[in-house]
Amino acid sequence: MDLRKLEAFYYVFKTGSFSRAAEEIFLSQPTVSTHISSLEKELGVKLFDRNGRNALPTPAGRLLFSRVRELFDLLKKTKQEISELKEQVEGEVIIGASTIPATYLLPPVLANFLKEYPRVSVSLEVSDSWEIWNKTINGEVDFGLTGGIFEDDFLQVEKVLEDDLIVIASPELNLDFTKVFNFSQLKTLPWVMREKGSGTRKAMERTLNQANLSFSELTVVLEVKTTEALVQYVLNGIGLGFTSRMVVKDYLDKGLLKEVKIKDLHFSRSFYLVWNPRREAFPLFCKLREFIKNNIGKARV
Repeated sequence: MDLRKLEAFYYVFKTGSFSRAAEEIFLSQPTVSTHISSLEKELGVKLFDRNGRNALPTPAGRLLFSRVRELFDLLKKTKQEISELKEQVEGEVIIGASTIPATYLLPPVLANFLKEYPRVSVSLEVSDSWEIWNKTINGEVDFGLTGGIFEDDFLQVEKVLEDDLIVIASPELNLDFTKVFNFSQLKTLPWVMREKGSGTRKAMERTLNQANLSFSELTVVLEVKTTEALVQYVLNGIGLGFTSRMVVKDYLDKGLLKEVKIKDLHFSRSFYLVWNPRREAFPLFCKLREFIKNNIGKARV
């Protein structure tokens, strides 16, 4: 049913007159009459008995009015709630995050934000940077936090944190961890790597390309979808791995993992907030983005 027709019906019922209803909603009387006739045809029943200038509702008309009144009350309430939502930091927000920020950076930030804004609920989608990028473009998440950015003009990007990346290995590999290796010495060793689309892997590929070296020369024996999985396989001696220093800090401190230094290569990458500027910027989204930017990396779990 068309809302304009229902509005015409509503005011004819309230005023008891086609002409007065037309004045209330700034339409011509013939237009109001056409709307009512159209509704009656659609429903297959008369809604009003015409008695001179008066419109007397039939039983079907009274039933429809009770439902239309409920509908209009609901619409009014919804408009009011949306208006309040535009002014208040409350409601639900969906964040997309790649694995490292989702696991190691966001927990303390979101914990503090939710304490400050208890009427907010957060849904967190975790995937690799490429998937989060696309989910943000498609509106599946309200904004993203990724370890990689991609070349297009769809999203607004803001760098929020620099990350130090290192090569790691289990002591079981029996390497001389006091020495600095040439890249060529490590090519034939087994590697555990994140999947294509991972911001971590993209950072390694970029650094190697800048040094005129090729990622494809590495002997990758295992690809995994998460950072935690990569660390566990490296701990078990399957091969070298490449990840964020902050992820493995405790393992390094305890001697469970060792850093493998490579001559003339320093790996780093940044984390970025990404969002679609074409979408409605509700205060909740803006406030949470700003909170993440100002607090990320300051406290970690």
